[in-house]
Amino acid sequence: ATLLAKNDQPAEAVSFFRETTRIDPARTDAALAEAKLILFDDTARAEELVARILEREPGNATAQLRRSEVALARGRTAEALAAAQAAAELAPSTGMVHMQLGTVQMARLRELALRGEQPPDAIYRDAERELKRAAELFPHGIHARLALGRLYGSWRDHGEEALAAFLDAIEVAGSDAARSKAAAAAIDFARATGNEAFERA
Repeated sequence: ATLLAKNDQPAEAVSFFRETTRIDPARTDAALAEAKLILFDDTARAEELVARILEREPGNATAQLRRSEVALARGRTAEALAAAQAAAELAPSTGMVHMQLGTVQMARLRELALRGEQPPDAIYRDAERELKRAAELFPHGIHARLALGRLYGSWRDHGEEALAAFLDAIEVAGSDAARSKAAAAAIDFARATGNEAFERA
């Protein structure tokens, strides 16, 4: 089923995970995998699946991570942050947990900006810390580094750090496809910000 999801066959993967859960309700991994896949298409069901698991297993770090993702999809950033922090307490060395913490902090920055408020540097620093930790835990991963690039790009006087983060993503990419994706993201960002020197780099 995981292979189906990776090969752009999410509907088939969802069916597989759902049937697995029906046959064996104790397979929380299948329910959590389904919740991940349907996070935006059927958020209500994803939320229900996660809630059921947390009733039985409040110490399930992956379920807390999914709860954070569901809450963020619902626009409930305070709940998303609390759930991500709970996941971090349960699984402090899990890269996806730190990635989610950084993602939630970036969502907080966007919310403040949309309200016309100046975000405090403390939120930027929290996001930076979590994304850096995620990058450490994913030495060949590009997503945390690209997120860092976007974070720095929105943070006043951090243009050099933004450039370094995007270039780092390109350098550590573990495949040609990932390298191309990182390069495209970097170029898109450079064009959006009018950074000609960045594009040349």
